[in-house]
Amino acid sequence: MNSPIVSVIIRKFNCSTRLKKAIQSCSAQTYKEIEVLVIDDGPTEFLSLIEHAEFIVSSSFHGVAFLIIFKKQFYACLPTNHQRIASLLKILGIEDRLIRGAKDIRMERI
Repeated sequence: MNSPIVSVIIRKFNCSTRLKKAIQSCSAQTYKEIEVLVIDDGPTEFLSLIEHAEFIVSSSFHGVAFLIIFKKQFYACLPTNHQRIASLLKILGIEDRLIRGAKDIRMERI
C-alpha cells in the first residue's frame, strides 16, 4: 500500500520571516511523502484551502477554529506556551486531536 502524500501549506502572507525555518522543518521530517506548498494569499484563499482539504494539521488557533466550523478531520499541534488550542479542544471533548509532534500522528486516521 502506498503511503498518502501529506501536503504542507505554509502561508507566506505577513509572515515571511519564518518561512525558511518552516521549510527546513518540513525537510527534516521522517515521513517522506510530503509536498510543501508556499502560498502568498489572503484570508479568502486560506479558507478555501481549509474548505477543500480532506485532512489538516494546524498549529493556528484560528485554523483549528475554522477546521471545527467546516467539520474537517484534523490534528492540532500545540505551539510553545500556547494553551488556547488545548482549551478549545477540551471544551469540545476532542482532546485526542492534540499532538505534540509528527510522531504522534496516526496515519491510519488520515
